[in-house]
Amino acid sequence: MDFLNSSLAMVTNQGIIFRENKYTCPLAISEQWFSLNSPYYLLKIPVVYREENNTLSIILDTGDLIKVQLLSDSKKLAKTDLEEYYLKLNQLKLEKNKRKPLLLKRKR
Repeated sequence: MDFLNSSLAMVTNQGIIFRENKYTCPLAISEQWFSLNSPYYLLKIPVVYREENNTLSIILDTGDLIKVQLLSDSKKLAKTDLEEYYLKLNQLKLEKNKRKPLLLKRKR
């Protein structure tokens, strides 16, 4: 059987944190919950979850449930990878500018 469990999650600048995972939802983004100035920042919010399929929903003050999406940490890049990326990008821009003739418009 698929039972709902209840618990608390924490709103931080990295997202809604629950069991060491990070989540988000359109409502949290549009209302800027993750901002340091937000009244929701570092607030513990009630959630319900299902162990079987790893779903999580937040419970609003109105009693409504909002499903949240798990954020993936797999896309983190090492600092050296980013530096190498920007170096190559800048080299490509320079090469492109060397090949492109500069056209000036004449005033009539």
